[in-house]
Amino acid sequence: MTMKRLSLLSVLLIAIIFAFLAFKAPEHNCVIQAGDGPELDFPEEVMAILERSCFDCHTAESSSTKAKAKLNFSKWNKLKDSKKVGKLDKICEEIKEGKMPTKKYLSHYPETKLSEKETALICVWVDAEVNKLLGD
Repeated sequence: MTMKRLSLLSVLLIAIIFAFLAFKAPEHNCVIQAGDGPELDFPEEVMAILERSCFDCHTAESSSTKAKAKLNFSKWNKLKDSKKVGKLDKICEEIKEGKMPTKKYLSHYPETKLSEKETALICVWVDAEVNKLLGD
């Protein structure tokens, strides 16, 4: 084999490895099971949805630092009420617009997709929780 061919094969092999790493499925940690998540005083139906569709990326146990930086339910009880209100509004907005769970994540874990009923339930809860936090 010539040196040129060997170099070309090396570059091709490296490119294939990088492509594989870039497009591999996100890790599905499954460390949060029903009743095993952060201690949150949320309604049971809401917790079930959050556990199935959100906690895998948005808790301290997640490997996704980007997701945890935006919303980390493990730190929920430490947030100021004003911060919670902002996060709650964003939760409803993101799921209504179909941004969460992300399309990439859903392609690997379709069972985490929220139904219209679940989206509505979360948003009704969000509104009630915001009103409670604001003292309305």
